[in-house]
Amino acid sequence: AYTVGGTVSGLSGTLVLQNNGGDDLIISTNGPFVFSTPVGNGKSYDVVVKTNPSGQICHVRDNQGTIAGANVTSIVVQCTGDTHWIQDAYLKASNAETWDYFRSSVAISGATVVVGASREDSSQTTITNNDGQPNHPDDDSASDSGAVYIFKAF
Repeated sequence: AYTVGGTVSGLSGTLVLQNNGGDDLIISTNGPFVFSTPVGNGKSYDVVVKTNPSGQICHVRDNQGTIAGANVTSIVVQCTGDTHWIQDAYLKASNAETWDYFRSSVAISGATVVVGASREDSSQTTITNNDGQPNHPDDDSASDSGAVYIFKAF
């Protein structure tokens, strides 16, 4: 069996992490952490914040996976004192047009924002960042096919 852990930063208080829905770990200092219950090779791990510190919100990255013959040390927990939303970025579709209905649906999970554009017309099926740029004309060949834009903050 192998250990599951990572690093906590920005913490000022007491944080409770949980692995696989039951292995709780109380953390009160920044730095490395390791859960006490090992996980077998080929088994999954899923680390979440069970309890945030008072006045802080902690976000977890690289928190899910399968044990592949080695200890997991790559989980990143970042805690911040700002528990209110502020505008940090302006989210806009890279290929926005008037009737695309960008923002027709929005979902937020941790540091990820997903925005739908229910009437976007592109037939594009891959992720790119160059729509509307010179030599990359807009593709309006799939009328009202829709699109989803994923934004991540790190």
